[in-house]
Order: sequence, then structure tokens, then C-alpha cells
Amino acid sequence: MAAVLLLGAGGGVIYLAWFASPPAFDHPDFWEALLEANPVMGFVRLAIMAGALYAVVSVVALTSRRQWLSRAGPFQVEDTVEKLSAKVVGLRAHLEELERTISDLRAEHLRRHGPDATKR
Repeated sequence: MAAVLLLGAGGGVIYLAWFASPPAFDHPDFWEALLEANPVMGFVRLAIMAGALYAVVSVVALTSRRQWLSRAGPFQVEDTVEKLSAKVVGLRAHLEELERTISDLRAEHLRRHGPDATKR
């Protein structure tokens, strides 16, 4: 569903960029006359198409290298999801080991001092 919406929106942008007529002015000044010229509008349309193509290709390239949402320009996330998942597994194993140690210490304390020693 999202792909259909994305393709529809992309097609609409391409249609507007390529087939829209340039604005018409009654008494154009220099900039208006420049924007009304067909070669200028052709280059503007070409630039829009090149920018859209670059965005699509860069998203595909970053996704294939598993860098999507971990690197953007000069900013980079330090740990990827895979590294964080490995850390979580390691921390859970360490937690289980500590819980066993606490349980063993409680049992040893009860063995030495009896059940009434914990009520202090």
C-alpha cells in the first residue's frame, strides 16, 4: 500500500515537473522572462529529475550496505542495531549470572544464620 502511494506521489511530481507549462507574465522583467524561457524550464525540470533519481539511488545504496538510518552526512550513529542486539544478549547473560550469585549468597546466608536472620 505504501509503495503504491509512493509511486503515485513520485509519478505526480514527475508529471508536474515535466509537463507543467511555465508561468506567463503580462510585462515580464528580466527574471520573469528568464523563467518563461523554455530552455531554462527544461534545465529546471532536468535538475528536479536528477535530484529525485539521486535520492532514490542513494536510499537503495545505503539500504543495501546496511547504513540506512545509521549515517547521514557528517553524522553517524555509533552502534548499529546488530551491535546493540549483541550487547543486550551479553548483558542479559551477565544479569542471569548475577541473579544466580545473589541466590547463592542468600542461600548461604540462610544456611549460616537461619531464617530469622533476615528479619532484622
